[in-house]
Amino acid sequence: MESWLDKAGEKVVPGHVQILLTYRCNLRCSHCYLHGTHERELTANQWRDVLVDLRESGTFIIAYSGGELFLHDEWQRILTETRNARFLVRIITNGTLITKNVASILALLGVSQVGITLFALDAGVHDSITGISGSHRSTMNAIANLEKHGVPIQIKTPIMLSNYSEYSSLHRWTEEQGFDAQIDTTITPRWRDNGHRRPRLSLPIKDQADFYRQYILPRIAENTYSQDCPKEHDRFMCFVGCRSAVISPAGNVHPCAEWPLSCGNVTEAHFLHIWRHSPVFRRIRQIGHDGPPQCRECELRPFCVPCPGIAFQETGDFMSCSPLVRERALVRREATLNS
Repeated sequence: MESWLDKAGEKVVPGHVQILLTYRCNLRCSHCYLHGTHERELTANQWRDVLVDLRESGTFIIAYSGGELFLHDEWQRILTETRNARFLVRIITNGTLITKNVASILALLGVSQVGITLFALDAGVHDSITGISGSHRSTMNAIANLEKHGVPIQIKTPIMLSNYSEYSSLHRWTEEQGFDAQIDTTITPRWRDNGHRRPRLSLPIKDQADFYRQYILPRIAENTYSQDCPKEHDRFMCFVGCRSAVISPAGNVHPCAEWPLSCGNVTEAHFLHIWRHSPVFRRIRQIGHDGPPQCRECELRPFCVPCPGIAFQETGDFMSCSPLVRERALVRREATLNS
């Protein structure tokens, strides 16, 4: 699948589109970067028109998320029409609303993967992060329901101060269960707060480096982990604007989920027109390979995974040096040179 996306990126085709059905959520996670974000929500009829546009644009993977996507009143109809249109469907959810019936529906639809956020095996730690008592039990029930129906599962875990002591046991459990796992220490800055809460929740650099050394580096060596490692290519940025995009609940098109900059709205223009002609996307593609001078000359470049979306949230300028991205590069350098 990754090779298909690489080819899409080479041809500037939006092979992967993430659709945020709603910003509403039934949890109150302390680190959520969407906290306090609200938009009107498109109906199933409106999303059906968008799906036609996406098919004509060359999209073949659609990832549904939120907020919590199962709070959208018409989620089942939307997912059904997406599969009927022959898209490969992935889901990102907190899992608390996946009952036996919902799991059965996802299995019948042939959803290719459900990514579930699980902060810890310890219910007290998990619930302290979500802010909702009993959320751990609901999430674990969801995992059991999906597994029973043969739906592929990915466990997604951001590691921070409050659950750092839990990641070893959680990792062992995911391997024992045979689940794909995405575990990292990146805490995305919250929209509209300039990242002020990151220092309070993120691990110190030393702990991040220890985690990277113990968990990430072995998987990079095994070629089983690619999300948080410098790429072989010389691009300044990821493939945002070249092979992927995000559509918000109200139809606003963003470069990515972490980059809340509107490139247009699918209720006002066809997606393909926005993809090809938005000044934002065109600018992104122009600077995608070289980047700003400070990146080309930076001593941390071999260890850096630039994220213009995070830079935009932290500084208001996606071409600037993000403090969080620089910190991550320092973590990788320390972990790599001392491994």
